[in-house]
Amino acid sequence: MSPGEVVLITGASGCGKSTLALALTGLIPARVHGELRGRVMFGGQPLSGLAPHEASQYVGLVFQNPNLQLINMTVQSEVAFGPENLALPHSEIESRVGWALDVTGMAGMRTATILTLSGGQKQRTAIAATLAMRPRVLVLDEPLSDLDPVGAQEVLGTLRRLAAEADTGVVVIEHRVDEVAPWADRIVLMDNGRIRLDRPPRGAWDDPAPWIATGVGIPDLVRLAHALPDAFPGEAPLSVDEAVATLRGGWFATALASSAQDRGTRPPKTQGLNAQPFDAQPPVLSWHDVSVTFGDHKAVDDVSLDIGDDEWVALIGANGSGKSTLTGLCVGLGTPASGTVSFRGQPIRPGRVFEHSAHVALLLQAADEMLFAENVLDELEFGFKFRAKPKDPVLDVPGAIEFFGFAGQEAVSPWELSQGGRQRLALAALLVGAPGVLVLDEPTTGQDADHLKAFLSLLDQIKERTGLTVVTVTHDMRSVASRASRIVLLGDGQIQLDGTPAEIFANTAELARWGILAPPLARLQSELLGGVDEVHLTVEALAAAVQPYRPTPVRVNTVQAK
Repeated sequence: MSPGEVVLITGASGCGKSTLALALTGLIPARVHGELRGRVMFGGQPLSGLAPHEASQYVGLVFQNPNLQLINMTVQSEVAFGPENLALPHSEIESRVGWALDVTGMAGMRTATILTLSGGQKQRTAIAATLAMRPRVLVLDEPLSDLDPVGAQEVLGTLRRLAAEADTGVVVIEHRVDEVAPWADRIVLMDNGRIRLDRPPRGAWDDPAPWIATGVGIPDLVRLAHALPDAFPGEAPLSVDEAVATLRGGWFATALASSAQDRGTRPPKTQGLNAQPFDAQPPVLSWHDVSVTFGDHKAVDDVSLDIGDDEWVALIGANGSGKSTLTGLCVGLGTPASGTVSFRGQPIRPGRVFEHSAHVALLLQAADEMLFAENVLDELEFGFKFRAKPKDPVLDVPGAIEFFGFAGQEAVSPWELSQGGRQRLALAALLVGAPGVLVLDEPTTGQDADHLKAFLSLLDQIKERTGLTVVTVTHDMRSVASRASRIVLLGDGQIQLDGTPAEIFANTAELARWGILAPPLARLQSELLGGVDEVHLTVEALAAAVQPYRPTPVRVNTVQAK
């Protein structure tokens, strides 16, 4: 790669992306066992033979799981740790720490304790600590996985400026292709340890076949351009701004306006949506006037929320908005400062996690912390060994092995799996026996499009058979749009919006105020129409909506969704 170049590397889980990152930074074979053939060079300097502390001054690495990288007590001590170990002057250390915290948006949490940070805040801290080393090449493994959408764009903007102003090479390994592509100079698609495609973003999806074959999602705006080529006579857009500029004044914008008018779209709301009225049935989960404080900070502020049987509710919000704190309470993790949390009318007692886990299963944001068995089979069998088996389990151990793709890996250690594989294993272990409520905290971390689609389909199957209630905490707006029946937006520890996905994602300005970017298709419709009450959330639905109003209706092309 060239100085100042931003390269996006993507591919299915387990295709070798993280292994490549370790090789690029010299950790393979210096610290991670493996046979390295060939050489990794920085200019004329071979990195493969350098000690890690020497290689880190050329190439810096932000790990996929920030918990594996953070070793100090506070944010500022973590960011200062690397420069201090280079024995730099105090003034230089202070300058680097201040700059790194500013560009990552963590300056206001300089003295915060690492253990009190949200997942996204830990991710920002890890990036800041690596930036403070001033590497010539920066490698980031899934840097957006724990970041809210607005925060992700801020970090990507910082990386782009770093590349342009300091000639720093940036390698971003990421599944969220649609968010990174507008910032990248090249896109590299990996498959089974090899490079399948290496092209500039403008031509990366001219042929969708490699992306479909490898199970990596194609950005919705690109799919829309492929579905309606006469609306996009030039190149497929990589951003909402590009799409709006292309479509405004053309037949698509006129057709979209006619479609909205015919279905009775009203002027946009000026205030947030009211909470959804709850039906006559008692809620399965209930938070009543709940507040949670950490020192002087109120993470959850007087929240009341009811969730009913068979609902699929998504909690969204910026990093630190209180999502994980709120959901942890429903299994007894943490103690509310005030208010009550109930399961089917019975209070959930703090600290009684095992007791509540038979009814409410929680997949933690850091799923690695839930794995402890020696092999895949033991991990899946653990729950059945220590709690009563259901008479008719929806998913037993053999079924979990088959569906989640662990056949032949029963004796493999969980730590030999990819990050996405470990995430699926933790989820599979929770689903064995099918509890009444499943709470997923950032379940899309490390998942490629095919695996994400597969486990969402599994949840659909379980819901259909058992009436499973699903509560999802996520920053992946596309997965929310595709499955959730209801979305609750948290901001400043309080509920700001509560409604259907089509309604919530139409409120693009209000979402942005609270650190959330609606999916690109929703923002596109809002921009073209000047605001709407509801939006179409899939390429297929949007293409179908404008089809009757085209000047000359033609057959719509289809590109497989991921």
